[in-house]
Amino acid sequence: MGRERVLLVDDENDLVEISRLMLERLGYSVATRTSSIEALELFKSDPNKFQLVITDMTMPNMTATCWPRGCWNCGPICPSSSARATASA
Repeated sequence: MGRERVLLVDDENDLVEISRLMLERLGYSVATRTSSIEALELFKSDPNKFQLVITDMTMPNMTATCWPRGCWNCGPICPSSSARATASA
């Protein structure tokens, strides 16, 4: 069971709600945002608050690949699984 705090970002409300419910059932504490800009502001306000950020790859105003650039000075950045898959292809 998870105990970490997750920031879940997607512009589709239904997907956010379903994902939040699944993660909470696994024991995670989940903060959700449907705006990439609001999510980045939340993350920047306290980057150590989240152990994991899950984002949609394509969102209005910001793609998931832009997230590390927006968070660069906020704390340690780990490449996403999709970035690793692209790099190894």
